[in-house]
Amino acid sequence: MLQRLPIKSIFRLFEIINAILEFHHFPNAFKAAILVPIIKSGKNAQEPVSYRPISLLSSLSKVAEAVILTRLQEATESHMIPYQFGFRRKLSTVQQLLGTTESIRKGFESG
Repeated sequence: MLQRLPIKSIFRLFEIINAILEFHHFPNAFKAAILVPIIKSGKNAQEPVSYRPISLLSSLSKVAEAVILTRLQEATESHMIPYQFGFRRKLSTVQQLLGTTESIRKGFESG
């Protein structure tokens, strides 16, 4: 849907996103969600606990959140210590555990 927007509309969307960042306010219209109950597999449809809620958000909200996330990651990446692996793009705690395991193994080998 957003791929078919006219270029003027795309610029307007980025003006809105920049205003969100400048004024530190996320519009209420972007926060609205439609809740859809989805039945859990093998559960009784007559029981309310058999459903899980799914929130459907607007495409504009998702675009705004993605742009804001990218800007935040770019702004904070240079301030991260090299040992911070969790919650970082293309890094995981598994890599940290592998590095720690390798350091321990080398320590045992060297005595």
